[in-house]
Amino acid sequence: MLRAVREGIGKDDQALFPIMPYFIYRNLSDEDARSAVAYVRSLEPIDHSLPDTAINFPVNWVIRLVPEPLNSPVPHPDMSNPIAYGKYLSTVARCSFCHSPRDSRSRQAIEGLELAGGVEFQGRNGLMYSTNLTTHDEGLGEMSEAEFIALFRRTTDPSATDINLMPWTYYGNMSDADLGAIFAYLQSVPAVRYSP
Repeated sequence: MLRAVREGIGKDDQALFPIMPYFIYRNLSDEDARSAVAYVRSLEPIDHSLPDTAINFPVNWVIRLVPEPLNSPVPHPDMSNPIAYGKYLSTVARCSFCHSPRDSRSRQAIEGLELAGGVEFQGRNGLMYSTNLTTHDEGLGEMSEAEFIALFRRTTDPSATDINLMPWTYYGNMSDADLGAIFAYLQSVPAVRYSP
């Protein structure tokens, strides 16, 4: 299971379709990856048949090139360094995926605009753009750590997810220390303004 989560290789040694974000989860420390696997294995098994996966040519060949083996241990970040720990958490939480504008052809984050927001999403209430997570005035600006953490505690607000298309209910169970570390990391990111 570790290879599936972090390398994109299934139990049958086949490349997994990269909708499973193993290219992100390869950053999970060995300790956290083993803990995630232990948790999943503790769940009650469910007998549920799934149809065979059928991926059309040429994609079925291209995805074979995506998985990358992990050739060295992935250490756990220094939790006493909030910026380093926050960067680790924001990486595995995929903050950049939704909050960094991407090149329309390569789908890679545009250099210099990491975490600047402005990524377009279609929500139930219309077109929305992800928030700027840098310290720019149009982003986190003067927001305090307490205000940042409070955003994630809106898990009982049924409109919270739809307001920004942010999965507050998932991240709302993170500890104050973890959210505080993410905030510390975001405070270290250069302020950038981006207008889609």
